Amino acid sequence: MKKLFFTFLIIICTYYAYCDSPKIHFDLQKKMNEVNDVTLIPIIILFKNHLSLKDFSEISYDTPRQERRNIVIKRLQGYANNYQRNVRDFLNTKSLRNQKDNYEILWLTNSIVTSLPASDINELTKFDNIEMICYDASYPGELPDSMMSDIFLLGGSENQSINGSPEPGIILMKADQVWTFGNKGKGVLVANADDGFWWKHPDLVHGIWQNLGEDANHNGKTIDIQSGTNSVFDAGDINGIDDDGNGKIDDLIGWDFTTGNYNITTSQHGSATLGLVIGDGTGGTETGVAPESKCILMRNNSGEAEQLLAFQYALQMGADVITSSLSFKWYFSPKPDYSLMRLATDMSLAAGTVHTNSTSNDGGNSAAPVPLNIATVGNCPPPWLHPDQIKRGNLSGVIGVGNVDCLSDIIVSSSPYGPSTWGNWALWGPYTYPIDLNHKDYAYSRTDPVELPDSMGLLKPDVSAPGNSSVSTSVSSGSGYGPFSGTSSATPHTAGCIALMLSINPEMLPQDIDKVLELTSIEKGAPGKGDVKLRSIPFSNTLLSFDSLKFKFLDTSRTIILAARTAASVSSNILLFDINDTNQVAAYYTTKPFNVNFPFTQALSVKFSATNEMTYSLAQNYPNPFNPVTIINYTIAKDGIVKIKIYDVMGKEVAVLVNGFKTKGNYQVEFDANDNRAGAGIPSGVYFYKIESEGFSEIKRMILLK
Repeated sequence: MKKLFFTFLIIICTYYAYCDSPKIHFDLQKKMNEVNDVTLIPIIILFKNHLSLKDFSEISYDTPRQERRNIVIKRLQGYANNYQRNVRDFLNTKSLRNQKDNYEILWLTNSIVTSLPASDINELTKFDNIEMICYDASYPGELPDSMMSDIFLLGGSENQSINGSPEPGIILMKADQVWTFGNKGKGVLVANADDGFWWKHPDLVHGIWQNLGEDANHNGKTIDIQSGTNSVFDAGDINGIDDDGNGKIDDLIGWDFTTGNYNITTSQHGSATLGLVIGDGTGGTETGVAPESKCILMRNNSGEAEQLLAFQYALQMGADVITSSLSFKWYFSPKPDYSLMRLATDMSLAAGTVHTNSTSNDGGNSAAPVPLNIATVGNCPPPWLHPDQIKRGNLSGVIGVGNVDCLSDIIVSSSPYGPSTWGNWALWGPYTYPIDLNHKDYAYSRTDPVELPDSMGLLKPDVSAPGNSSVSTSVSSGSGYGPFSGTSSATPHTAGCIALMLSINPEMLPQDIDKVLELTSIEKGAPGKGDVKLRSIPFSNTLLSFDSLKFKFLDTSRTIILAARTAASVSSNILLFDINDTNQVAAYYTTKPFNVNFPFTQALSVKFSATNEMTYSLAQNYPNPFNPVTIINYTIAKDGIVKIKIYDVMGKEVAVLVNGFKTKGNYQVEFDANDNRAGAGIPSGVYFYKIESEGFSEIKRMILLK
């Protein structure tokens, strides 16, 4: 034990020896010492404060997903715009590349991504609202989670032996049985973050998302689809203008975050993951689990910032599912920022968007021992906690995926397993400083060896899916197929499964999706979730039409899953039914709807309740201080007249925000200090807002800073 203590002390001392400023991360300072003064160094600027799940907890569970996403994005962007203003002004004074913008706003995590020379990096340390400046390292070629034995990834010959049949993973999941009832994922948008895409493959091109916001010539398309591999971008849409105002010029089908360009680089790995979602079998082999869904293409070939920006872009462009078969391993140097990745997936959960992510192929790898076996972001908590997760902790938005061989239906030995840790940060040492205190999730902490029975950690992966021995679209001949494997293959199979679910019930939230997947998956080991007791997605689910009930699936155990959740259905029950040999249906399992969006305090577990008791409340406005817009949330416990007014410090009424009848529920109102109705040009200062309703009254203070 003494030896471990002194080793850790040496690491700490070494860390501080390298740092000229406590705001400059160890790895960044090391990089700054290695290069000359004019070399541009890629960095991520982390600020002291950011929004967290608790800042969105008032959004009603039954808020439509699109509305929910819009609320979350607007709030995140507004917070970043206000909080980062001084640093942006500083960056705007730099003309390093003779262009208007030399940085990207990562509002998803309240961060800034840029490249600066050492002198400018040192200048940034003067800003009080900056917590840490980190080196944005590149890991080219290390991120994909496919097995290197894949023939076409090594440039070998293609496998054309199963032409005319669905690929083995689809058959194992029995997704093809879903297709016979008309569900192929239509209407669902999947965003795929990978290392490149051959989108012109004839099996893929019809499933590529077309960004009509960039349809400059207004002909209803951004791709001219031609025969074979001859499809091209619509030339009339390439105009060098950011037509949809999203910060990306001519992003006709997505974005290459490595090159900063719309013309996305081709890669075998990404083309294979893409094929397992949308491959429609034009060339003879059906590879896509949800061939009528659409995919946004997001290329990342190296770094964390690119991946985070891709996740942000997916949210911004309306993706229903985000999938990635890239992961950042614990043994990378420098080590990945687990807290920052966690924050990004937290915000996806808040917005109602689920992630599927590979978890590495490091099962049994001594370089990544338990509890560091699951790579990020697959190691982030799921949106729903399985009952076997006895040690309860906070949630996030990621379904981490393990790997089942398509032919044997056996968990592959290289598939990683937890438990993983979200609390025992001493395992990382100072290299990941700063540790986000919101993510020191002690309920998930684990030591090795386990010292206490309840130090079980976070059980991962969440489900396993067809991986090894699968077949997908290949680049090598431009239009063929090849073998694919690893958790890289299992992850898009899972994303396709979710697309089929959302095609039938588009209002399912991440916690709904994860719960259905985990509770209906087939055991591939000892009963229960934990260690190597993994579960395989059985999606042997045949869509049925049965009386007035919707959203039903039949698996090999003759079970129907009803995931009945619509904006109009506040009950939102998840039901399981049995079908007997005479096709009579009897319900045998039911759960109540979630009464909260997600827990946000440590050791708080998801609870289900048939009741929805409310109390009057008035939340603190956000952002605060603000300029010029702020949001006020409030809850009304029973129907009645509600008044919310703004007053200055002298008690003079400044604005009336609400004055009328409201039914009980959760509400949100915006105050714009520049609105003429509020009095144009009201000065900076302290203001008060007051709510009155049916005998309830409360006052809170807010600050306007112009």
